Amino acid sequence: MSKRVGQEMSLPCSVVSYQIRFEGNTTEDTKVKFMTDGVLLKEIQNNFLLTKYSVVIIDEAHERSIYSDILIGLLSRIRGNPLKLIIMSATLRVEDFTQNSHLFKVPPPVLKARQFLSMFWQHPVTIHFNKRTPDDYLQEAYRKVCKIHQQLPEGAILVFVTGQQEVQSLCHKLRKRYPAKQDDPKAEEFVVSYVIDRLIFPLTVQVFQNPPPGMRLCVVATNVGETSLTIPNVKYVVDTGKVKMRVYDKVTGISAFMISWVSKASADQRAGRAGRTCPGHCYRQDGSRLLKFTAPEITRRPVDDLVLQMKAMNIDKVVNFPYPSPPDKEALKFCRSAPSLVSHAGEWSSKVTPLGRAMSCFPVSPRYAKMLALSQQHGLLPYVVAVVAAMTVQEVF
Repeated sequence: MSKRVGQEMSLPCSVVSYQIRFEGNTTEDTKVKFMTDGVLLKEIQNNFLLTKYSVVIIDEAHERSIYSDILIGLLSRIRGNPLKLIIMSATLRVEDFTQNSHLFKVPPPVLKARQFLSMFWQHPVTIHFNKRTPDDYLQEAYRKVCKIHQQLPEGAILVFVTGQQEVQSLCHKLRKRYPAKQDDPKAEEFVVSYVIDRLIFPLTVQVFQNPPPGMRLCVVATNVGETSLTIPNVKYVVDTGKVKMRVYDKVTGISAFMISWVSKASADQRAGRAGRTCPGHCYRQDGSRLLKFTAPEITRRPVDDLVLQMKAMNIDKVVNFPYPSPPDKEALKFCRSAPSLVSHAGEWSSKVTPLGRAMSCFPVSPRYAKMLALSQQHGLLPYVVAVVAAMTVQEVF
């Protein structure tokens, strides 16, 4: 993103820069800086007023991750002049922000730019639906890609699946069906690539390059391809309508990843990938089961886990924090006496302990995280891992 913006503004990378967790190219001359929400949270811990910035833009706010929601809550308490906060999204439920007096005492102005921009930027996208919902959505996606390649005009294909295992499986089947011509690489007609959360640069660089004439590119992606990346020349989108989402299981008391239907907002984002450079087509497997919006991540996490994560970010007043979509306050207050938190998140307004900070790194509930953290000290980690694994499923056998 920083490279593209720098090119369009005719500015060097020292002026338009980026910063991610372990990498960046910022300098003293940097005027525009792209970063992840986690990096900005770290900067706020060291400089709450963000005095070196005049504008903070939070893009793709409809994703409603826990870090973006906490960021918006923190930034809502920083007074303007000179700092300005801009929240952007094409499919955002703005009522969560404009009608939330606890977040913004004065409702912020809403600028609806989508209709204006679409006249100059977004091409029309035709939505197609299956006559019936397939039992095997991955096999149906494979069949649809083959049909597009054999029957429709040139143009890149973007396929949305749920995770890395499905990405690898579909890529393997497509490459087996349309093998590369080893004797003449330039004559290759069908190139399969992929995009996942953990990008491997040498393997994904071809995704962002225009394919040669007579060659069709097929990109298999997880939901990271909805908004985080722009792939050129995508004309066809094959949407399985599925996403792997982290949800809280009240039976086992842990968070687990489950495959579910995407929201209508996410489906619209996926379809929009096909209309960037020319009129496109989006093929959906089902449209009747889609919720309007995805529930914010902060409401899908167990409350004790949320408290521990926020304490680890040095956010002490958890109950009165200005959430865009607040969790249940009674459940937050109940955490004061939770045995898994009382000695590690300390008193309600104190700092998290070193053990509590270590516990926050595990993707399980605090009571299981404590078992894992302490087992390492006693040389029992392999056994406790097995116990925790058994306790985090409804049925072992």
